[in-house]
Amino acid sequence: MSKKILVVGDNKVNRILLTDVLKIKGYEVLEAENGSIGLKIAEEQEPDLIITDIQMPVMDGKTFIKNLRIIPKLKHITIFAITSCAMKGYREKYLEIGANEYTTKPINLKELVKLVEKYVNILKKIYHNKKNC
Repeated sequence: MSKKILVVGDNKVNRILLTDVLKIKGYEVLEAENGSIGLKIAEEQEPDLIITDIQMPVMDGKTFIKNLRIIPKLKHITIFAITSCAMKGYREKYLEIGANEYTTKPINLKELVKLVEKYVNILKKIYHNKKNC
């Protein structure tokens, strides 16, 4: 069974590029152009992993992550935060509000896919262990 990944970001070209790469790797990919839409999709589809931009209109990534973490059925979802702001302390800030990973732009797609695969393998092990209990 393929894992479901939600890609949230206002830059359509970046979303399409990331979505295409993830689909080639066999993932089911959902897209949202901002955090508000992303939150609705996450509630309806319950993805296994979310990759979100931070700077977006309507609902930014910080608010999106905070809102996800207070919804009981979504608070376990792995979240990768991506931003062009590489200021000192930002990584810690986003990990503190609920992101599991933080990376800056420009995105190295090879490295991001490796990171996704690492987390997906962890999720598979957790699922397998729960199934065998």
